[in-house]
Amino acid sequence: MVNHDLPTMTPAAACPPQAPPPGAPRRAASHRLQRSSFVLVAALAALLLSVAALLAACPHNRSAGLLAAAPDPQQQLLLQASAAPNSSALCQRLGCGACPSSPPGGGAPADAAAAPAFAKQAAGAGKVAVLAETRASDRLVPVVVLFATRLPPDWRLQLFLSDEARAAAGAAPALRGWIESGRIIPLPWARAGNSTNVGVVVGEYNALLLSKAFWHAVAGEHVLIFQLDSALCAASPHKLDDFLEYDYVGAPWPESYGGPDHRPGCGNGGLSLRRRSAMLRSLERTGAPTNRNEDLVFCDGLSAIGGRLPTRETARTFAVEMMFYERPLGLHKFWQFFTPEQRRHLFDYCPEAMVAGGELRLPAPAQRGKA
Repeated sequence: MVNHDLPTMTPAAACPPQAPPPGAPRRAASHRLQRSSFVLVAALAALLLSVAALLAACPHNRSAGLLAAAPDPQQQLLLQASAAPNSSALCQRLGCGACPSSPPGGGAPADAAAAPAFAKQAAGAGKVAVLAETRASDRLVPVVVLFATRLPPDWRLQLFLSDEARAAAGAAPALRGWIESGRIIPLPWARAGNSTNVGVVVGEYNALLLSKAFWHAVAGEHVLIFQLDSALCAASPHKLDDFLEYDYVGAPWPESYGGPDHRPGCGNGGLSLRRRSAMLRSLERTGAPTNRNEDLVFCDGLSAIGGRLPTRETARTFAVEMMFYERPLGLHKFWQFFTPEQRRHLFDYCPEAMVAGGELRLPAPAQRGKA
């Protein structure tokens, strides 16, 4: 029998909510905070792992311990270039910011058999940087790495090397990837019309560059000649393409240099941009005297054939050797000429010059503090 005196109760009313025990809201908030903190820590850990992986991929950081043990700046640069599988370490040391992309290393160096394929590729691009060197210098690999890093991607590098220098270049981990890809090709010195494998001397180098065989072996119309005491400066506002209109441009000489045959529109050949066809036309006209430096010979020859040469003011924006300019594209052995203050400026502006041996010519510490 139903007792109508009792009130009807809903399930919810039958189980009234209980007041939470003291401290429960704080514990719930604490759990939520812990979960949020865990998620945040996990996300940060994942981010740090990603950054660590990127940094580990950069050879600059892999070799940091080794480099820290080398107090001499030039020794550090040489270690970096020798240890890195590509140019990233050297590039970071010189301040260009990020690890550049380059072909993977690890493989046998290319040899003369690969020359035809490279010549076809470089001739199509029309731009090639050329080094002729017979010495297995400790600067060979760092300087080649420097130019491979600084040159635009449509430039190739062609190295005419003695057997000793070629073996050193081919064995360097820093160059392997570029050699395998065909961007750098080390060729026997004999391929340039010279059969010697002994240390290069001034007369031998001049004879090489004044031979038609050498220029016929060069695989490109626009040719950047560089030597081991030259450098390209990443901080420069000038670009190689700015000078492609000229048949020859190099670091300008003062008016007093070169005697009566001096041509003011020409300059030093140690870092110079040239047209291959103009070099051959000049040799056809003037021949190849054996008692003069090749750059003076070409300056005279180009003047004789009406070659296109820059003004001295334009030439010094390309490179500096004897005439000071604050922001050139390149430098060649400038440390022989300027005041300590000017040299300090150029080294600060273009630390790449240290790779080319300039560190040995820095002003002494006592001189550096003087105005």
